[in-house]
Amino acid sequence: MDILPQLIIIFKKVIPDAKIDYALIDENTHIFNDICANSSTLIMVAFAIEKQFKITLPDFLQMRTITVGDAIKTIQSQLSKANHK
Repeated sequence: MDILPQLIIIFKKVIPDAKIDYALIDENTHIFNDICANSSTLIMVAFAIEKQFKITLPDFLQMRTITVGDAIKTIQSQLSKANHK
């Protein structure tokens, strides 16, 4: 499953006026510093990720310090756990 394009769609929906070129988002893009304007936006992104992938993020407030690549790894891990239940 290619998660990056799905994350970009989430970012576009939740933060339509972000000051970033969505085409430049890659695994090294910092979620909070580069995409989300504030903590409330970050929380909306986290909820959208949980809804889209039907997972629970362990601590979405930690997303302040992670990159898109870290988020992809977390999503993959949570999806793997969900599939093994």
